[in-house]
Amino acid sequence: GHVPGNARVVVTSGLLDVLTPEEANAVLAHEIGHVEHWDFVVMTIAALAPLVLYQLYVFTRSNSNTKVVAYSAYLCYWVSQFIVLSLNRTREYFADHYSAEVTGTPDVLSSALVKIAYGMVRAEGEYKEALQDKEKRAAARRAQRVAGAVAVMGISNVRSGAALALGGADPAAAAAVMRWDLVNPWARLYELSSTHPLTALRVRALNQDATALSQAVQYPLPEEQRIHWGRFPLEVLLWVMPWLSAAALAATLWRPQWFAALVSGPVMDAAQPVLLIVLGVAWVLRISYRYRGRFEDASIGPLLEDVEVSEMRPRAVRLKGEILGRGVPGAFWSADLVLRDPTGILFVLYRQSIPFARFLFALTEAESYIGQQVEIEGWFRRGMTPYVEMGRLTGEDGATHRSYSRWIQYGAAAIATLLGFLWWYR
Repeated sequence: GHVPGNARVVVTSGLLDVLTPEEANAVLAHEIGHVEHWDFVVMTIAALAPLVLYQLYVFTRSNSNTKVVAYSAYLCYWVSQFIVLSLNRTREYFADHYSAEVTGTPDVLSSALVKIAYGMVRAEGEYKEALQDKEKRAAARRAQRVAGAVAVMGISNVRSGAALALGGADPAAAAAVMRWDLVNPWARLYELSSTHPLTALRVRALNQDATALSQAVQYPLPEEQRIHWGRFPLEVLLWVMPWLSAAALAATLWRPQWFAALVSGPVMDAAQPVLLIVLGVAWVLRISYRYRGRFEDASIGPLLEDVEVSEMRPRAVRLKGEILGRGVPGAFWSADLVLRDPTGILFVLYRQSIPFARFLFALTEAESYIGQQVEIEGWFRRGMTPYVEMGRLTGEDGATHRSYSRWIQYGAAAIATLLGFLWWYR
């Protein structure tokens, strides 16, 4: 079961385009660690708990005498889902440690993780410059095989790095980008729903393995790793309030009997329009917070090192660079784009609230921007992936395309608030 540190493994040529043989060896050792630890059996057994709890909910929800059992089982079902995910993340640490032990080179696995989680776009992006070039089309196919191979191996959450471009970057730059995982509280919140730990946390654990083996650390993470809480509680409140208001309103309309024992008829009648008003106002506040700031010139590289941004806290930026291709390589229906400037590569999200507007842009305009030098005004955010949400796109010919998503959201929120007041005073 052990894999010698100098062993070579036979992998697809596409994977070797991204990983060195030593890195591929470390990845294979990681997967063998899962086998030796019986992780597949452990996770199969663990996954039975949510299934059993959900079936218990299904069988008991229709009987009035077992309603308490049904909803308790449903609550436990959701909790168990997060427990299973936590167990899955824990097994990834053990597999990483196994790879470090049997290969004797923890930093090699760290390098592979950084390439996979933070460098896939560079492998994908380079071939998008000239779609008519036969050689680059072949490179595109190789990059797609790499993504598939990595996904099958399950070494990392490929989607989490789909918007970064650090393949081949120096370790100091990679460590600076990974710092967001360590200090931003939103990173820990996103990790709760992830099958794999944050890459920075895995690299930090592998750094400890390297130190234990008296080896130099290749990816020295910043010493200052305290979580910056800042306005995180306020941001979570603004993020969740519209959803809570909508859920409460739906519950009073769908199951009014649940609240009949708690409040009288007139109070119930007033509660529903008030909840609609709260929904509209909370939605306006959420939009205002997520789309604030004046557009300022910026570069991709420094943006990726910003540890303060999140899905809720943006930076209003003005970026200039070349459109390499679509967000989904070779997909004619993809309205998203990939932007490169001299400092890095970044995913550009084209968000539209108008039905079919994204699809129409993908079919009629997106292709024309590929290869152009453009200017993009938008909001840089970071969730599981960093990206810029496009507000305005200006091509080389001066033609401008705008996204009106936030204004449509404002309009919908204002309508909800107005309807709430009309309902209240009817």
